Amino acid sequence: MVVSTTAGQQSTPGQSESVLTFDGKKYAIDSLSQEAQELIRGVRVADSQLKFHEDTLKIIALGRQALALKLKTTLGTAREITS
Repeated sequence: MVVSTTAGQQSTPGQSESVLTFDGKKYAIDSLSQEAQELIRGVRVADSQLKFHEDTLKIIALGRQALALKLKTTLGTAREITS
């Protein structure tokens, strides 16, 4: 399922129509029911939250990598257990 929304061609001067593309079909958002428009807003919020959390995970992964490199350097002077 692919959902995307875009501002389409201007229908009247100074006004553009928002278009929903869903499963390969296009719909004028303004012509959809209130329920459909609320669901579209929900999908947009979910997409925004997913992007936010994906970015957060990338930052955490970078931080972990930096910590591992620092640990490697620090352990370079530590005595290793041999048994």
